[in-house]
Amino acid sequence: MSLPIAVLASGDGSTFEAIATLPQAPYHVALLLSDQPRAFVLKRAQRLSIKTVVLPRQNYPNRASHEAAMVDCLQDHGVAQVALAGYMRIVGEVFLDAFGQGHTWNTHPSLLPAYPGLDTHRRVLQAGEHEHGCTIHVVDSTVDGGAIIAQARLPVHPHEQVANLEQRVKRLEQRLYPILLAALATETLQVNEQGIRCHGRLLTRPLLFQESDPLFQESSSVFGDMSSLSLALQLVQMP
Repeated sequence: MSLPIAVLASGDGSTFEAIATLPQAPYHVALLLSDQPRAFVLKRAQRLSIKTVVLPRQNYPNRASHEAAMVDCLQDHGVAQVALAGYMRIVGEVFLDAFGQGHTWNTHPSLLPAYPGLDTHRRVLQAGEHEHGCTIHVVDSTVDGGAIIAQARLPVHPHEQVANLEQRVKRLEQRLYPILLAALATETLQVNEQGIRCHGRLLTRPLLFQESDPLFQESSSVFGDMSSLSLALQLVQMP
């Protein structure tokens, strides 16, 4: 049975679209939930015939009441897993009581725990880092501090500009995130309060990928040529 997931997003929605359009995905996006009525992600979802719900923050007196409405909405749509994709708000206790313990993931454009928060690409360049990338992690009550599931790394090019680095990292995110969700849906990955397991083995460090891996190559045919289960099994490797 296809795993019903919800994506929470506040902005453009390109990562949402990457998740929603993974060929032969063993999950389906049951809902796009946003807090921004004018977010472009809503148009993307409508074009893909995916149900959208907007719950503006300003319509609620506090975070708890807003999150209670979100939880009710997600449960009404039978959601089993939540993927944050550019959702620009920290989730709190009410939300995590319902969708904690590995049931909510996020993508962050840095190699956590380095560079949490905003403006990561500029900060990485200003610091003279030679390596950058993205992190898929479990959401908890901390800011970008939940258990790390996987990271994709890339070298920072000499004299690289912020916009180019951002584009390269976004490409990693938009390939890696859907694959990990597919692995979760096929139980190749299991994420809960006991930890993160891959192929039944408890991970002692995150799954690691490189920009040079076949998954991230433009010419890669893995998205169209494998069944979802084979794709997840072959591309999610033990560190």
